[in-house]
Amino acid sequence: MVLKPAQEVGSDSLQTPHDPSVTYSGHKGKGYEGQVAETCTAGNPVQMITHVQVTPSCQSDYQHTVPALQELKDRELLPKEMVTDTNYGGGENAAAAAEMGVNLLCPAPGPSKPKQAVSYDKPTEPCPREAQAATQWLTAREAQPEFQEQYAIRAGSEATNSELHRGHGTKKLRVRTDKRVKLALCLKAAACNVKRALRYWLQQLLQAATGSGPPQAAPMGATAVGALAAP
Repeated sequence: MVLKPAQEVGSDSLQTPHDPSVTYSGHKGKGYEGQVAETCTAGNPVQMITHVQVTPSCQSDYQHTVPALQELKDRELLPKEMVTDTNYGGGENAAAAAEMGVNLLCPAPGPSKPKQAVSYDKPTEPCPREAQAATQWLTAREAQPEFQEQYAIRAGSEATNSELHRGHGTKKLRVRTDKRVKLALCLKAAACNVKRALRYWLQQLLQAATGSGPPQAAPMGATAVGALAAP
């Protein structure tokens, strides 16, 4: 028997004898990944989680965009727009979403450039004109309301991650195997929805009792674990 170099060990190889379904992600380590979509329409009085799926950590998020849309379509919850992170985008996913009547909104990936060594022996040279022009264009684009709204939706995924991780313990589940992990995640997402609805209903009762007028709409919902959003 010869020990393989780390570079030759696949991320889908056996990671633990206690759970053969567990795979490895260089970014997140051993375990599973939860794909969650939720509503993010500002007009909704409360935002709800609409899709939950457990996927191997070794797989790319790109592979889970279309299955999420198909699952939402089967349950008659298909959105008109879906806001995602960069990893869920791409031409093929955008085309597949368009065939379902969904506009897939996500940032375009930046150009991949080889890393260059940084020298600290001399002062940093000024940016070339091309870089300055690109910076000015990006600054002007970020000032547009449409860009700010999409950025707020994507940034909101961290709030949902925190709500599920800190409030419901999804980061360290006390179960093994993918089926039990999915059941646990579905139950925690349902509990999250119930808590959100209760907060809204209690706000309604409080405002009705104090005569402070109709309840205000909840803030725009976040995206989701896995950074999928279904307006």
